[in-house]
Amino acid sequence: MEEPSADVISGLKSKFPNRALQLVEAVDGDESYFFIMTGCNKDEYQKFNDDVMSAKDSKDDKSKAAAFRSAVERTAIAMIKWPDRETVEALFKEKPAMSMNFAEELHKAAGSNVEVRSKKL
Repeated sequence: MEEPSADVISGLKSKFPNRALQLVEAVDGDESYFFIMTGCNKDEYQKFNDDVMSAKDSKDDKSKAAAFRSAVERTAIAMIKWPDRETVEALFKEKPAMSMNFAEELHKAAGSNVEVRSKKL
């Protein structure tokens, strides 16, 4: 999959002017897949966290894993703005574990990689 063109990026910046965009590269051996995703807003991130917490409340490990994977995949698909939804869903169907690699990216997009510093005054 080729990287998005400058026109694609410009179009998405216009379409989502108040959202940070991130280019995400997923590498599978010699093949790279590129995605452009927006960061989560507060409501979207809360929904993701609620879904993850519900997964933890599942009865058994198999149900927990399935619910967690579903929460990550659902949120990733919602945050990925390029390529189109159908392409992403087809890719996740072909490579079902790929969606799980987006869990960390979703946290980063929501600000988890922000370093907070303090000093004694």
